[in-house]
Amino acid sequence: MSSNSLIFVWLDKRMGYLPGGNEQLKDKFRKILSPLRQFDKPTSCYDFLRDSTKDKKVFFLTTNIFAEEDFLRQIALIKNVHFIYIYDQENKQFTTNDKNLLEKMGSKRLIHFDEILYEQLIYDLIQLYKNQAEQLVKDKQNKEAKQLFEYSLQLIDTVEEQNQDLQTVQQDLFEKIQQIK
Repeated sequence: MSSNSLIFVWLDKRMGYLPGGNEQLKDKFRKILSPLRQFDKPTSCYDFLRDSTKDKKVFFLTTNIFAEEDFLRQIALIKNVHFIYIYDQENKQFTTNDKNLLEKMGSKRLIHFDEILYEQLIYDLIQLYKNQAEQLVKDKQNKEAKQLFEYSLQLIDTVEEQNQDLQTVQQDLFEKIQQIK
């Protein structure tokens, strides 16, 4: 899986209106997941996701302003949207019973702080790469698998303070690299 098959889509009402808004965070995202597409209107974002990303795995982020269950359910129905994150700097609560939406959001994708958002993105990317690498090992493409495992380790190194989950994943990646002949 190349990074060309991944795209990060960010929907935020403040896009284009707030000079420097979240620029440091966006720069960090661009280094690991490019392109980064930004929208400030839900309809144009939805149309883009539905019509222009069919060959991509989409990481979708919105702020709590657009975190309405009906809208997010529509986003979750788009097949190539793999992860949905809600960046909630106001600590509002979001709940849903929609199974498809819950699957794509998980319990850790309602996020209140920049670094936790970045860590979750890294964790999700690693899981995608790790699954791909494990398939490559099964297909006896060890060199390519090892490269994906090693790249995943490099992603972990971009996180300033690694939580226990990332440390466990890091150890698992080291072990997988050692097993490849």
